[in-house]
Amino acid sequence: MPATLPGTADPTKALKDASRSAATALRSAAAQLAVAERTVADTARALRGVSPSPGSRLLKTARDLQTVREIVLGLRDEVRALQAGPATRRSTAGVRRPAVSRAGNPPLAPSAAFDALLHEGALLDSAAFLERAGFTRQALSKAVLANRLFYVEVGPRRGYPAFYADPALQRKQIEAVCKLLGDLSGASKWLFFTTPKGSLAGQESGEARTPLQALRAGEFAKVKTAAAGFAQR
Repeated sequence: MPATLPGTADPTKALKDASRSAATALRSAAAQLAVAERTVADTARALRGVSPSPGSRLLKTARDLQTVREIVLGLRDEVRALQAGPATRRSTAGVRRPAVSRAGNPPLAPSAAFDALLHEGALLDSAAFLERAGFTRQALSKAVLANRLFYVEVGPRRGYPAFYADPALQRKQIEAVCKLLGDLSGASKWLFFTTPKGSLAGQESGEARTPLQALRAGEFAKVKTAAAGFAQR
């Protein structure tokens, strides 16, 4: 094996360090998923046998629970596939993945993921959003009340989607889709816009696309249909 040149990193050591870091991250992810699965199961048991009235807060909670359940199941499959190796990853290619931003961040449930999306600029705090999107505070409040715009909330903090200021998207189309999602939580709306869907697959590639990707491709009607179906789940 050739000697490592002075001042350069040892590729073997770097690979071992990366492997150890990946293993640690996988163990942490597996532990967090176990907690999430227990939380989902406990909440499902609490809701079992209850018949919430249409439009009630309990019904909204039940819908959000189903969304969280799908995220947890998708993440569990991903972690198991990573632990098993490349062969299993190929076999789980058809499993629904958790929602990600364009930069590939994890679903927006824990505070750490919220912080990551703020850091990369996928979500913006109110001051940054007002400046980037050109809203006044009054216009922002009106848009949220009218369900034309949404925010994701973690504790006392709010994050507004930066894609409202994306020049490759038509804001009126985003607002129309957001209205179709109705009174779903901000986290659920974020999941809708950023989760790849088979119904929005590209004609040439056949790969599932997010509603944002479909909107950039000019497929507004398809995204509206997907939004209406998502809101009725």
